[in-house]
Amino acid sequence: MRNMTRGWLTLLALALTSVLGLATAPAAAAYAAGNSTWGVVCAFGKCIPSGTLLHVIDGRGIALSYDRAQVTSGGSLCNWWIDFDYYDIRNNRYRHIQGTAHQSCTHNGYVRIDYPAGPYRWETGRACATLYSSAIYLTRQCHYLHP
Repeated sequence: MRNMTRGWLTLLALALTSVLGLATAPAAAAYAAGNSTWGVVCAFGKCIPSGTLLHVIDGRGIALSYDRAQVTSGGSLCNWWIDFDYYDIRNNRYRHIQGTAHQSCTHNGYVRIDYPAGPYRWETGRACATLYSSAIYLTRQCHYLHP
């Protein structure tokens, strides 16, 4: 009986240790990278995307440090911009950052937004980058933010 009581006490101590450890753990790093493609180019029976949008976020918990996107296109990508949108878990957009229009053509473009520590309202939900060219939607890539 004494060994059985000691076993229960050991299990209880382990459970309390793990619960206290989780309660005092620092916020997890919020780093994610993902690609989205648009269009198709086919030659000699092989097809590849016309271009890709790489979207990267980094931060702590749900608070972002930066949000960046890079476009790579096989053909010329002209008059393009990238919008950044943030949605809560009910899919309500609570922040929209209109991208700067690039009035030139490129095969490779890059946009980065830094968020210094400050009074930003971050919520659990999605962070999305959306690519437009000449006011036409091309593609979107989203990451899910959670604490």
